[in-house]
Amino acid sequence: MRTWLVAALILALASTGPARALDPPAPGDQTVSAPVTHAPTGLRFPPAIAGVPFIRSIDYARSGDDPGLGVGYTYGVPGRLLVTIYVYDLGRRAPDGHDSAIVAAAFEQSLSSIRIAATRIGKYHDLQIEPPGACGYGAVTFRCVTFTAISADGSQPLFGKLLLTGYRGYFLKLRADWRRDAPDDTDAVERVVQTFVGTALR
Repeated sequence: MRTWLVAALILALASTGPARALDPPAPGDQTVSAPVTHAPTGLRFPPAIAGVPFIRSIDYARSGDDPGLGVGYTYGVPGRLLVTIYVYDLGRRAPDGHDSAIVAAAFEQSLSSIRIAATRIGKYHDLQIEPPGACGYGAVTFRCVTFTAISADGSQPLFGKLLLTGYRGYFLKLRADWRRDAPDDTDAVERVVQTFVGTALR
């Protein structure tokens, strides 16, 4: 796999990690929105999922002029929770499911992006990553991990969750960040994941 492409994806996705007060970062001057439907997979991204509204999309492939970077769709409530769904291929076909070596490597790269966001970009601190495992949602199984951190300004303890699997030749990643002291937001994140998997992954 091309090292520069992996590095570009890590930096692109790390930049969308939890911001201060869980507000989505402002798009850059070169940001291009993604289409509502991801044509290669048929995944469709509605105006809301489980009552959590759509915030914005980014076509990383066009914004970064590289098709391997894919697209991202963010849902959430600024200041409370963010859930972003990424679909990308890193320039190669991803086997379906969670248990291939290729998907495992992509998952490790995504974990690296979380560490980079904490150590190099400084988006949060006191990062604690739980041991990774497998998470089943209906008929779909993801590689998954949860983590905790403190927002960069020290004002909010955060929960985070990362899920990744292969879907129709692409990597499908869900990244959620929300307030650790808000049980209702924990429930909302879980509903978003369950609803997206149950309605979109057919």
